[in-house]
Amino acid sequence: MIHPSGVEGVDIVPGSGASTSFNLPDPHALDEDAQTCLRSLLEECRDRYDLVLIDNPPNLHLCSWAAMVASDYLLVPVQPEDYGAQGLIDVHRSLSLVRGDGHPIELLGYVLTLVQTRRAVHTAYEQRLRGMYGDLVLQARVPHAVDFVEAIAQRLPVAKYKPRGASAKALKALAEEVMARIAAHAIAPGEAA
Repeated sequence: MIHPSGVEGVDIVPGSGASTSFNLPDPHALDEDAQTCLRSLLEECRDRYDLVLIDNPPNLHLCSWAAMVASDYLLVPVQPEDYGAQGLIDVHRSLSLVRGDGHPIELLGYVLTLVQTRRAVHTAYEQRLRGMYGDLVLQARVPHAVDFVEAIAQRLPVAKYKPRGASAKALKALAEEVMARIAAHAIAPGEAA
């Protein structure tokens, strides 16, 4: 299942359309094996990796549920528009249910994606989200940029496609902020930072 990505130090488990029939709604009502299958897989290979990122479809069915059950942290991408912001209510509900089942996942924060700073609606929603969630909204933002589309067409990470471009710099800033937040969560209460 695990394949080299072509980028040194990065492996990938590719998604598949075949998993769609298994991505059932109401995952909390399914049997324990369905909910913990991803966690079991990660436990088998955890010592091989420093970090595992799990990208999910934009719904809160079994795939996303299993990912939350398997994860230490949750990072939620949010497009700064009405539909993106409305979905946060469902994310919070699912996160509460996962925690209620005894899985200690931490909300790392919200990352603004597909941001177009020239659009007044994006600026307004960013301000609104920052007002509502404060420091949970990461400072780093992912812009809406053609570099991502072109990099995908070239089958390259944007950092390899245009390493000095604004998109690569935005992703580097995001990665640094995410790692800093993980490190801050890892420090036990009462310890010095």
